[in-house]
Amino acid sequence: MWEQHKLECSLKDSLIIDLGDSKGNQFYNNYCTARDYLVDNIYGQIQGVEKDLTDHSEKHIYNVLSNVEKLMESSLDNLAGVELYCLMVMILFHDVGNISGRDEHNKNIHAVYNHARKKDVKFNQERRIITSAAKAHCGKTASGSRDTLKEVALSENLEGHKVRLQELAAILRLADELAEGLQRTSTYMIDKSKISEGSKIFHKYASVTTVFIDKGNSRIVLSYDIDICENDLVNSAELKELLDMIFHRIHKLDEERRYCKHYSHFLNDFKHTEVSLNFTYEGEESENIEAIKFTLPDKFPIPGEADFEMSSFVDKTLKEFCLENLIEGIKREFKYEDCKSI
Repeated sequence: MWEQHKLECSLKDSLIIDLGDSKGNQFYNNYCTARDYLVDNIYGQIQGVEKDLTDHSEKHIYNVLSNVEKLMESSLDNLAGVELYCLMVMILFHDVGNISGRDEHNKNIHAVYNHARKKDVKFNQERRIITSAAKAHCGKTASGSRDTLKEVALSENLEGHKVRLQELAAILRLADELAEGLQRTSTYMIDKSKISEGSKIFHKYASVTTVFIDKGNSRIVLSYDIDICENDLVNSAELKELLDMIFHRIHKLDEERRYCKHYSHFLNDFKHTEVSLNFTYEGEESENIEAIKFTLPDKFPIPGEADFEMSSFVDKTLKEFCLENLIEGIKREFKYEDCKSI
């Protein structure tokens, strides 16, 4: 059951203000028709095709809409009604290609779009615009480059209304990248080993992740709450894999923040990424288990100074963090060996 999103109310109001009652309501109804079709026929079926994927249901779409609202905040009024319409329809369709399988899902939007719109020719222009921008949220270009936003037209028009398409594609891409967290997995499925080995790490990552979009303070905040269990003290391989995944994703998320800013001035306010890794043992806090905290800022080359390499910074932080010392500290504090001998 879809609950109307606050952004949808903004869309309707904006369309009517810009286009008048008749045309504005027509656009809004077109949005709702596509949304309802996808909710009823597509989103819930993706898990059946790709059963080990993290969640791609309507919950994910709702989350991406919420992220757009937070990323744009006071800037939302600077989008024309038709631009906001295009952005929100792009959000609806960006992941539907997963219904045909995960590989190159961003390039498999057309078939679902045609079905949702019943191949009505009046949507041909919209289909071209929406699919060209939505597919840039991931993947590679035809030449093999990952700079997919560069391939999106700087601007287009929909029924004669200007659309800053490249900027909208960048907003979608960052909003989707930030759609991580517990809502994308099931702790029951993880605990009961109902997820394949190859996909389990992605679900474990989602289960420890919280993303906070804080435009007022110019930051993206990534928090990881990691509860170490007794098994980790015996064999830390899975914990090490999770930490490697976390640091990889930190680098990727910050890279996307800086990349998407290049293509949309609406994202310029986000000047740094703040990170904290917080540890507990079997749900208990410890003064001897230190959190890892650091900030990834915007850093541009200054003549005479060495370039700042974000990936090197993250790699260095990971190397300085000693998992073995953390585990030994937990064992000492909680008298793990004594407990084992009882």
